[in-house]
Amino acid sequence: DSIIIAENCRRRANFDRYGLRPTTQVCSLSDFTKRIEDSRDQPAAFEDNSVLFLDGLVEDGTPFILEEILHNALTIQALPHAHTAVLTGNLKVAGDGLEALYRRARQSGTLFFHFTDTLPVIRQRDDTGATATFADETTGHTYSLTPDITVVDERCMPSEYERHLGTLLNLHTDHLGFLQTENVHRYTVFTNRSGILVCGSARGPMGAGNIAADAAEAAIAVFGDRHLKGAVAYPTARIDSGRCIKCLTCYRLCPHRSIQQGATMVVSPDACEGCGICAAECPREAIGLGEGTVWGQLPIRSGGLAGALVAFCCSRSAARAKELAECNRWDLPRHCKIVEVPCAGALSSRHILDVLAGGAGGVLVLTCHEGNCYSQTGNSHARRRVALLSEQLKPLGAIADRIEIQALAANMAAEFEQVLQRFSERIQTMKKKRSIQ
Repeated sequence: DSIIIAENCRRRANFDRYGLRPTTQVCSLSDFTKRIEDSRDQPAAFEDNSVLFLDGLVEDGTPFILEEILHNALTIQALPHAHTAVLTGNLKVAGDGLEALYRRARQSGTLFFHFTDTLPVIRQRDDTGATATFADETTGHTYSLTPDITVVDERCMPSEYERHLGTLLNLHTDHLGFLQTENVHRYTVFTNRSGILVCGSARGPMGAGNIAADAAEAAIAVFGDRHLKGAVAYPTARIDSGRCIKCLTCYRLCPHRSIQQGATMVVSPDACEGCGICAAECPREAIGLGEGTVWGQLPIRSGGLAGALVAFCCSRSAARAKELAECNRWDLPRHCKIVEVPCAGALSSRHILDVLAGGAGGVLVLTCHEGNCYSQTGNSHARRRVALLSEQLKPLGAIADRIEIQALAANMAAEFEQVLQRFSERIQTMKKKRSIQ
């Protein structure tokens, strides 16, 4: 019923970025951690040693790497006559307990030097050690550190096997290739495909505590009451084989990979999330989302839209913001009709044109912010269609100005009320101008 991907990430030391080479005195963070673990029975191995950690100087570090550095620094500081220092760029202390761990390291005697403008000059000596020279940005003093051991930070990347799995299963990835995009609707363990979960280091570098929490979340998603499709369920798409010409538009666009090729194009009901992107984009109008979705909510043919403002609201963002606004008893335009759609990507150009032809004074499309669409690309499709439709309607005059698209999050109740009021005022002003003319 489910697939869970929990592949470990791959770590690569930044030797090349600092112009260093690995030796016994210059090592990666992974190697140094292993050396500490191997010396548990020989605590004197690092006595009288000075250790310099490099963290986030050539690129932003991660909380996961910083946590390992801080634990190692505390271990060394506890030894007699041992000293540690950390040269760091943007210190990532956003992880659970990291701020407290950082303070413990400082209190134990670890020195931290932060760099924002000028980076330290790090050179490797002929005898295999390294020297770091820098000006402290706080005091202005120049320092030169020649530690016994220099520990180089690492960048975390998905393993080749994880990349292969992502390609095999058609999963969306982030800019580094991890199997989860930075999308709030996917957190913590969900992917763009129903029933395929990703947890731990497979979705990004993280420490042991967060990995355990991810494992628990994945177990709840599979065995608990939470449905794998999420909290909102919509009718799955259906393809009329008599109208379908197998142009593969739906196959290419489906973000959930629910369209299957065969003698005819078929929708897998277990994989379909009911976003409606395929239905809105189908050039033959061969795909439907069940009776009553979108169309059944609008009295188009009965003339019930005369002068009304129609706001199409994404079910996971603007529709929830509308509910919050109503709970706060804020004033919404009385002549505005709210239509909840599974995703703004389900809204086709025909929907908007039919609503305008039915007498609506204006059409407002409210979608998710960029990168936060549950269906990943639904808001982009909606923006593209509205922009194209507005351009095509320009020769007809002011009718193009009666269409607008805005992005709202689920908690933006005040902004929801403001957007509706501004749009209503704009349409009313346009009506007055037309009546005067």
